[in-house]
Amino acid sequence: MINNLILVFLITLLTSACQNDLSNNLSLDKTVNVSNLSNTSSCETVSYLTGDIQDVIRQTKSGFVLMGGGTDVDIAFKEMIKNSGGGDFIILRSSGSDGYNPYIYSELGGVNSVETLVIDSKEKANCLDNVEKIRNAEAVFIAGGDQSKYYSFWNNSPIKNALNYLINDKKITIGGTSAGLAILGEIVYTAEKASLNSEDVLKNPLSEKITLQKDFLNIPVLKNTITDTHFDQRIRQGRLIGFMANAVKNNLSNFSKLKAIGVDEQTAVFLDTNGIGKVLGKNNAWFFKSTINPESYNPFNWQKSPIKTFKLKGTESGVNSFDINKWKINSGNFTEISYFIKNGTISSE
Repeated sequence: MINNLILVFLITLLTSACQNDLSNNLSLDKTVNVSNLSNTSSCETVSYLTGDIQDVIRQTKSGFVLMGGGTDVDIAFKEMIKNSGGGDFIILRSSGSDGYNPYIYSELGGVNSVETLVIDSKEKANCLDNVEKIRNAEAVFIAGGDQSKYYSFWNNSPIKNALNYLINDKKITIGGTSAGLAILGEIVYTAEKASLNSEDVLKNPLSEKITLQKDFLNIPVLKNTITDTHFDQRIRQGRLIGFMANAVKNNLSNFSKLKAIGVDEQTAVFLDTNGIGKVLGKNNAWFFKSTINPESYNPFNWQKSPIKTFKLKGTESGVNSFDINKWKINSGNFTEISYFIKNGTISSE
């Protein structure tokens, strides 16, 4: 009986020590609030692990993958794997399963493990295990899905803090496709009230259905930037220009600083920390900027100076690239387009 009591005491003591050690490690990063973390029954996250269950530490390189949706761009993932140093690759999503695991681990190869975490609630975004797995990653990719759920579940949570830690302190490569790309820009269209097309937005760029927020990820090279996806396939040029107008009117950015990037399906922009974006894949990336405010919002007019747009074709090697910081072509070929809005109708030349 006495031996059993001693054993229970020792187990309790060791457990407490481990928890304190973990809390101390987490507290080294001031963005993590340990008191918000838990491992209760609400933390029963669906996850899929392929590869080594043991965490490894690798030398990583910072970068950002802006993928437009549709078929994934192999070369962009290969760049992510290279930047990860062959470490642990995390896939984040709020629905779906393990489709990326065999693709990255077996087809592309070169990583220690791939783990998909399905974080589909605020409670799971506060779970200690999930936060630790993300913080230990050498690469993170946010799958397609519903950006309103990503924003609702992950904003103002330890998951958001962990992602910002990876971006700005650990300096890994992070990317996203479709909805996963939509939340990477500093100014995010959260789609909480509606999923809008170009016609909807051009009719009223100040509609309450256009929910733009500026309080999620902190990616320095995407400051003052709105991102959009499935771009030419869903004819979203007017939509993105309307988002730009809304952002200026609601003081989310100054027109002289505001930028917008649209990415086609089967296409990715691979950004380095210097702001050089190589366009990879089969279709195009679009880079929008204006030098003046819209003249009016109802009706919507933006005519006195065009919204200048650079359109770059994707390739396997990324020969066509754009300098985000200097807002000019860095290398390769491009098409320059001038867009105008007259009474809610878009035209170009």
